[in-house]
This record gives sequence, structure tokens and C-alpha cells, in this order.
Amino acid sequence: MGSAPATFAHTAEHENDPYGEQDGYIKATDFSLPYYSEFSRIYGQTVSRGLLRHVNCGYLSTEGIAPTLLALKQHAQSLCILIHQLNPTTGLTEIGDGSLKRARAGGSAPGDPLALKAHLNDAFDFLSDLSTPYTNDDANHQVPLTALLNEVRARDEIKGVSYHCPFADAPKPRNPGDNLKPYATHQNLVMHANACLERLDHEFSTTGGLLSILPTDEEGRETMNHARNTLLGQWLVFTQHLVGRMHELERSYNNALDALASEAVIPAQHLSIVGPTAASEGHNIVYPQDKYVLVNAGDDIFQYLHSILDKQETLVQANETINKKNGVIGEISIVEDEESQMYTKGIVYVDIPSRFYRLAGQGRNTLFVLPAHNVHPATAHTRLLESQPTVVTSISATNPERISVLERRFSERIVKAEQDAVDVHRLRAANEKMEKELKTFIAEQKKLVQTRDEFLRSLDAKGRVKVKNMFQKQESIEHLQTQLKKARENEQKAKEELQKTKEEITQVKAQSEQLKGFCHKWSKYAEDLAKTKQQPTPTATSSARKPETIPEGSSDEGAIL
Repeated sequence: MGSAPATFAHTAEHENDPYGEQDGYIKATDFSLPYYSEFSRIYGQTVSRGLLRHVNCGYLSTEGIAPTLLALKQHAQSLCILIHQLNPTTGLTEIGDGSLKRARAGGSAPGDPLALKAHLNDAFDFLSDLSTPYTNDDANHQVPLTALLNEVRARDEIKGVSYHCPFADAPKPRNPGDNLKPYATHQNLVMHANACLERLDHEFSTTGGLLSILPTDEEGRETMNHARNTLLGQWLVFTQHLVGRMHELERSYNNALDALASEAVIPAQHLSIVGPTAASEGHNIVYPQDKYVLVNAGDDIFQYLHSILDKQETLVQANETINKKNGVIGEISIVEDEESQMYTKGIVYVDIPSRFYRLAGQGRNTLFVLPAHNVHPATAHTRLLESQPTVVTSISATNPERISVLERRFSERIVKAEQDAVDVHRLRAANEKMEKELKTFIAEQKKLVQTRDEFLRSLDAKGRVKVKNMFQKQESIEHLQTQLKKARENEQKAKEELQKTKEEITQVKAQSEQLKGFCHKWSKYAEDLAKTKQQPTPTATSSARKPETIPEGSSDEGAIL
């Protein structure tokens, strides 16, 4: 056997796969898709030797359903039986490579007849008996092997290889403990995330690529805060801070180079009485500083420039503090002084216009420099020029930590997910119970149907007609019973309504009799009152008596009055 895998007719067209150089990638054949899984990546050396070149099949590539060790052994046993029927053999051989090599070398291949009798749960125990279907109740043989699932979804000659989405759910999880997202491996997640980022970078290529997704200052701080609550937003903000920090470091580095250029040396005192010896000659002028002479640079402008530099250093240190919180500054750059104040190494500078003089008619000789002429104490005007940075690097110091944001965002979802999981398990148990009951009912129904069919087959034509008529009459009787039940219910409702109507009529009659009595009393009262008015004696007293008032419950009170 050579070191390189051999090429066969059913693999020749698939040897030029561009993905074939990936570690753990098994090329396709005429009978199967390419195979790429977590297992093949772990055993990449075995794959590279070509020992698993023909391993892929429907057991490993069925979408969302991971095979078990029992299923693989049953499949292997069936293949062994099929191969044995296609290529019968009468000899005995050992499982492995020893006997085959000895046979090729021309030597004898002594073998123990019991060598094929493997113990239960061994690797090749399914070969012990090829006349009986293999089965095993061992719990380890029933565990779904998710690592064997093929992550390749399809392969096209033009589009190439497409992979399963890592967030795809299993179509039919068989057991409650099965992995609902079997393709969510680290490798597949990284490939999926890379594809998404490449697509986003392409979509935003006209505005600057992936980094241009962040909202600008014109879109408001609230939108930016929402962006910082996402992992991608925090990543992009951190990258932006690193770019800004590098821009500042480059500027500081260039300023340091300018200050330490080849023409610069240790400053020497200029000619004045402020020299170290308090003499007018001071130190000897050092080349090339004989080209420049400071003028009007007394103690006042010295203190003023230091005050401006102190302010600038305060701003720089505040910015460095923010950078330290963002994690874009190294600890080696931080220095602690005697007063336990933290500051960073570097250069502080300000841009202040200076004025240069030279003597007229003397040619290109010594230049006289007036530092900070427009902010000199003789003038009240001050200017502080600081160019704006190319990238805004400041970040709110009150920005919450990432873990607190994630907890606030997902705590409610996690609690709800746990409750949903409990509900799902409860509903799943109820569903399984109902499925068992349904299976029982279906079995009983099948038994009844079978009994009915056997009974009908035992009858002749006349008997079948009689049975059919009997079933029709039975259905008619059941229909009539249903209608009779409804009629009785309607009759009962009608009786209740009739009783209610009778009670209302009785109440109306009682009120009517009562009203008649009141009407009679009022009529008599009116007659007595008329007789009293017709009597000639004015002092006569009337014997008429006003009747009682009609009860409030009467509906005809207003009409009678």
C-alpha cells in the first residue's frame, strides 16, 4: 500500500475539491456528499491517511438526526452480510491486518477458530453471529453521537460546498435530552459568524466597511448607547478606540522625533544674567543653537507657558484615564509618583505662535525668537491651538460594564426560558400520555374493525344485506335518540318558560284586582263629594271619606290620578 490514497472510478471526479485541504475534510464520492464534522477534525491524521475516505453515508448525513453506536453496528453488520452474500468465503481470518499481510507474503495464516467470537460491547461484537440481526441494550449504545453529524449540507460544482446553519433546530428530536441544535459546534459557529461579517462588510463597502455600522454623532447618543449594548457594537467601539489611541500615539511619537532631531542638542543657557554663574557671558553657545537667540523670554512667560502646559497635561491625563478604563493602554506606560498620583509617560505640547526677528542688512545670520508673542503678558490675548483628532476616542466614563448589560438584557429571557422549558417538559409528558392512549384506542378500533370484517366475511350475501340494514337502522335509531333528547330539552325549556309566564300573569291579575278596588273607592268618593256640594246648607259637613293612595308598585297610578 502506498502512502497516498488510491484513486478509483467512483472518486476520480471529486479529487479536485478546493476544500479538500482543510483538516478533517473528506471529499465526496459518486454515492455520498463530502463529510466534515467535529469527529473528523479531531481525527484529522486518520482522515489524511485515507482510512475514512468512504465513511460517509445516510447514517452520518441525515439532517438533524445523530446516529447511535447501535445503529452504526447494525448498519455495519448488514453491510458485512451483504458483502458476504456477494463474495462468499469459506475460510477463517482474523480481524485486523496481520493475516492479510502474511497471506500476501506467502506465509501461513494460522488463526484461532474462536478469534471471531468477540465479547459483548466489543468493537466488532456484531461479527460474532451474522445469521441474527445485531441488537444491544447497553445504554452507551443508545446515546446519539452528535459529533458524527455531517456539517456539509450540499455541494455544487459552481457554488461549491454549503454547510448547515449552526442555529438550525433538529427537525425531529426523538428523546427529551437530545441536542436541539446539533450543528452548533465551535467551528461551524465561527464559519457562520465570519460569513455574516463578510456579508455586512460587503453591504457597507460604500460607506467604509464593517466599522461604518456604528451610528455617528448626528444620530444621537441614545442610538450609540443601544449599539454598545450589543457584542458587535462593543467590539467595533473597542476597535475604534484602539484606532484613535494609535493615532494619538503616532502623533506623540512624531513629536518626540521632532524634538530629538539631528539638529537638536541639550539646551544651553542663552546670554543673560540668568546663567549658572550669574555672569553676562553665561555658558558657551552650543552649535546649532547659535542660530537662534531667545528674546523677551523672562520668568513671566516661562511661568505662563508652564501654566498652559499644566492645563494641557490635565486634559491628556483625563483622556488617558478613559483609555485605561477602555483597556487600550498598557500598564507599563503608567507611572506613580510620591503623592500616589497616576500619570502616563509621554510628551505634553501646545501650539503657540512665536515671532522671529533678524537684523536688517545682515544676511542670513542669527534669528531672534520671541516665544508666544500673542499670549505674552504684554498682550491680553491668549490662544490655545489643539488640532482635533482624526478619530474621536473619548468614551463616557459612566458606561456600564458588559456583564451588567448582558445580565439586564437576558435575565428576564433566561427566567422565561426556564419556565418555558418546564412547561415544555410538562406538555411533552402529557402529549406522550395522550399518544399512548391514542395508540390504545387505535389498537382497539383495529381489533373491532377486524372482528367486524371477519363477521361480515362469515356471512352470505343475504346476511350481509341484513347486517347492513341493521347497521342503518341502528344509525337511524341513534339519530332519532339524539333528536328525541333535543326535543325533550326544548320541551323542558318551554315548560320553564310557561311556568314563568303563568307566574307573571298571576301577578298581573292580582295588581288588576287591586286597581279595580281602588277605582271603585275613588268612584264612590267622587259621588259622595258631588252630593255634598249639591246640599243648600253651607255649614253641613260632608260624610265623604277620601280613599287610600294607590300603592307605588302599581303601573296605572298616574292614569288613575
